[in-house]
Amino acid sequence: MFYGGIDIAKHQHEICVLDQKWRSVLQMHFKNTHKGLEKLVKALDTLEVDTDNIRFCLEATGHYWLPLFSQLEKLGCQLH
Repeated sequence: MFYGGIDIAKHQHEICVLDQKWRSVLQMHFKNTHKGLEKLVKALDTLEVDTDNIRFCLEATGHYWLPLFSQLEKLGCQLH
């Protein structure tokens, strides 16, 4: 199981993903745009894990979280 935290912002989000031993395996920022979401998806692909084995926690800040939430949900990630 992998665990990710996402800081939601108007223009740019921050993400950190930890593995089972609490080591950081992905840490990056990405724009709150379609291209930014594509960048995130590519980065998650490099982890070579099934997306249903990644649990994300993200804040519901205004409406800025909605596209990201929808994309991660489509990928099968567990969202909190």
